[in-house]
Amino acid sequence: MKKFRLSNIKRSIANKLDFPTDIVMDIPKIDISILGNEEISIENHKEILTFNENLIEVSTTSGIIRVKGIKLEILFIGKSTIIIGGKFKAIMYGDDSDEN
Repeated sequence: MKKFRLSNIKRSIANKLDFPTDIVMDIPKIDISILGNEEISIENHKEILTFNENLIEVSTTSGIIRVKGIKLEILFIGKSTIIIGGKFKAIMYGDDSDEN
C-alpha cells in the first residue's frame, strides 16, 4: 500500500513540476528506431540477463524486456542506455518467463 501511494505522489510531483515521468518514476523508456540500420534503444535499464545472437534480455525496474532476432548485437552500452542492433523478430515486455 505504501509503495502505491509513494508512486502516486512521485507521479503527481513530476507532473506539477514538469519533470520527465520516466526519470522520476524510474520507469524504462523504450525507443524503437528504424533508420537504415535497425536498432532499439532501452533507457533506465538495470542489467543484461541474457545475451546471444538470437536473444537479449534486459532487466528494468518494471520488468524484463526480451528482444528476439537474428545476429543481435549490443552496439552501445552506457550507465543508463543500451542500444541493440540486428534483425528483430519480436520484442516482448514483462516478467512472464514462460514465453521463451
